[in-house]
Amino acid sequence: MHITLKDHWQFHQWRVSEITAWIPAFNPEILTEKNEGTFGSLDLLVRHLYFAEWVWYRRLKGDSGPFQVDELIPMQEICVKWREISALWAEEVDTAHERTMTYRNLSGDFFSSHISEVMMHLVDHASYHTGQLMTTARMRGITPIHTGYIHYRRIFNEQQT
Repeated sequence: MHITLKDHWQFHQWRVSEITAWIPAFNPEILTEKNEGTFGSLDLLVRHLYFAEWVWYRRLKGDSGPFQVDELIPMQEICVKWREISALWAEEVDTAHERTMTYRNLSGDFFSSHISEVMMHLVDHASYHTGQLMTTARMRGITPIHTGYIHYRRIFNEQQT
């Protein structure tokens, strides 16, 4: 099997869907409880994952910032917005290899990248932080969910038969 950007992005959207269905069930105190881990709480880590995709999408559409996340948006709404922004990115898959985007990073430096490279960066970025999310949840006594690629493929392959 040849794994394509489309395959990776479909996996990513599935993972976002799984996480955003799982997170709202948490007790709000657990979400905002301070921890020693990355970003200081589960709430801030989930917001970071959403915000990263949103910032990159805004860059794709020509917005150079500055970007600011609204920490007052309820978590339920963040989950909805994250699914929406991932769906918008999915619309870019078919032509992502053919196009580049020029953007300014958060430090103000200019770069140019293929859109496919940015999308793979987002998949990789979410994988990294999803591991942190699951570890932090486990430390809070919450059973982590399966969000790995092989688990996704097993489910996907079963649905195809």
